[in-house]
Amino acid sequence: MRRLILAIVLFLAAFSISGEVIPPIESLRTAIEFRWQAPEKPFRLGEILYFTIIGKNIAADTAICYALSAGEIDGDSIEPYSVVSVPDKYVQDTLAPGDSAVYHVVAVDGSPWLYDPLKKSRSYEVPVGLPCYPPGDYVLHFSRMWGVDDSICFEVAPARKRENESGLLDTLAQAFVAYSVGRNSDVVEMAHRLFEMAPESPYTARCLILARGVAWQSEMCEEAMIFDSLFWANFGELPERWHYVSCPGFLGATAGILDRCAGIERRISYLDWLEKKISDSAMQEGIGSIRSILIK
Repeated sequence: MRRLILAIVLFLAAFSISGEVIPPIESLRTAIEFRWQAPEKPFRLGEILYFTIIGKNIAADTAICYALSAGEIDGDSIEPYSVVSVPDKYVQDTLAPGDSAVYHVVAVDGSPWLYDPLKKSRSYEVPVGLPCYPPGDYVLHFSRMWGVDDSICFEVAPARKRENESGLLDTLAQAFVAYSVGRNSDVVEMAHRLFEMAPESPYTARCLILARGVAWQSEMCEEAMIFDSLFWANFGELPERWHYVSCPGFLGATAGILDRCAGIERRISYLDWLEKKISDSAMQEGIGSIRSILIK
């Protein structure tokens, strides 16, 4: 047994020296430096919170990034220490000396998403759940390096158009209520209304996503295609996409809508438009996956 342990130790030592990959524990402790990046702009009420982690190899040899740490949010408007989920915790990316990799984390699971800004002034039979944090100042606590704690500050601000905020929020809240009681045609109508009122508002983005799903499941094919195209046309670029969908290259709803609602020629033309409209690598990969499945 002792000979076996010694052989393993010598093998790992030789691999570290003659090979080019630092062993896992050493990689975690000394090779990869994790840095959380503070958002450049305040989050808007109604947007999904997302944060960026940069992992950099600070060692002289190639190293593997094995794990990312989650963060915790603290603020006056929420319960202390809401966990920020890391979608891909065990990334296992190999980085050359000096190279960096960028990762994104989102506050979705384990966070108090049920916040109703209208609860003091209106009452509905069905509770309204809006996926957002109230406006205010927050602190994100995280582990910057092995055993070293750090934090960044960020802000959640009201909607872009303050003068229309109450009307936009009221329309979105009514759409959620209509959805919860099965009034699908009302959800569709309110999504159109929000887009006409404020096509760039995060409230509109949330309602387009809701109405797209309602129309898809209800086999309202033309409406589903319209809402899908409106969302990608107005909120599809990568910097914005992180605010509304947790995985930026995931096109599951679009694939489902095309499968149910479009023939081969329309699928091809729609994907061609989408591919030309949004050209980042994550989106291109997602579009390619849809092509391989739906166009044969």
